[in-house]
Amino acid sequence: MNNPPFPQWTAQNTDARFALPGAFAARSSKFERTIRRRNWFEYGAGALVIAGFASVAWLTASVATPIMTAAFIAAILGVAVLMFNLSRVGSNLERRPEQDCRTHLKAQIRHQHEALRSVSKWYLAPLVPGLALIHIARAYEASMRIGWVEAVIDVTPSAVFAAGVLLAVRWLNLRAADKLEAEIRELDQLA
Repeated sequence: MNNPPFPQWTAQNTDARFALPGAFAARSSKFERTIRRRNWFEYGAGALVIAGFASVAWLTASVATPIMTAAFIAAILGVAVLMFNLSRVGSNLERRPEQDCRTHLKAQIRHQHEALRSVSKWYLAPLVPGLALIHIARAYEASMRIGWVEAVIDVTPSAVFAAGVLLAVRWLNLRAADKLEAEIRELDQLA
């Protein structure tokens, strides 16, 4: 059937783009594997950080001031909250049988886009109190030996480095969110 019964129907859709069957399902599965892998990496890194901070807190409990131990305990709690938030905010959406693959993929990408956009609130914010307390405790302990001015000068580079790392993480996540926004626009064009 080379001649359609109504040529005006096909003439209007010369620029139509179609996806191959199963393309959305494969793309969705790949995206979900990437998110799952990222989260497991984050959980592993969080567990290592908690183990490291716990050992330092245990060692400083008998050697250093209680403020240093409290600072590391606050940092442990911050990492634990971060990991809980990751499971709540950054995990994959559940597949719903009533959704087609394209709708699910778009919802999944939009969900991750929103998580990346709000990373300062749910990912970085829980770390700030513990990191700040660690630097304050270091300055306090150093001030007993060398005075407050020298202690603040001594602690400033590591505090600036920690702030720089947090800002870099925020920037990288916002950049990834922009890429996901482009994918959402691409999916919208396929509609």
